[in-house]
Amino acid sequence: QSSKEEQEVELLSGLKGLEILFREQIEILNSNDTCYVIGGTRGTEEEATQAFFEKIHLLREQKKIRTKMLFNLRQKATTESLYSSKKYPGTTTRYIPHTSPVAINVYKDRTVIIIFGKKVTAIHIKSQDAANSFMEYFDLLWKQAKPWFWPSKSCFAFYFDFVYKESSLAVQFPFVRDKFMNFIHKNNNWIAWTVPRNRVLA
Repeated sequence: QSSKEEQEVELLSGLKGLEILFREQIEILNSNDTCYVIGGTRGTEEEATQAFFEKIHLLREQKKIRTKMLFNLRQKATTESLYSSKKYPGTTTRYIPHTSPVAINVYKDRTVIIIFGKKVTAIHIKSQDAANSFMEYFDLLWKQAKPWFWPSKSCFAFYFDFVYKESSLAVQFPFVRDKFMNFIHKNNNWIAWTVPRNRVLA
């Protein structure tokens, strides 16, 4: 049934593009709904980006939208000062020793992949299949997230499941697969190393 649902992919750039996406996120989520976040580093415009997400997070909290977040251990002090559960009772945060220029938001049938670089770029996917796939990855990391946890190579490889040629999501979203994978291999060699090289990305 899910394969027959309407599926959309759009590309937005800059903080204005993010503003459109996250205002829409707040509109479609109801009180006690949950937004799942895998945080990334914030690129060259870190102060402006951080201020933007603080504003969005406050709006989520005011609407009583719950947020579960995964961040890098190196961001723990900053994250706890900005998004502590005392300040935001609806927020729960765990940490993993993983750094990436890519952040992911999953909510309802939506997935937003944010690439932080000289200019912020976001890929917005409306697909229940895609959201379910990324939620499996989130749940896997969430259950194992501890200060001393180091995810296995296969765990990170799952992160890129949708870019593989034989993946149903890769077939549905070849544009997302190609753009995302090219960016990763250009900008983050360590993450690129975790992806099995015997997989065909053409």
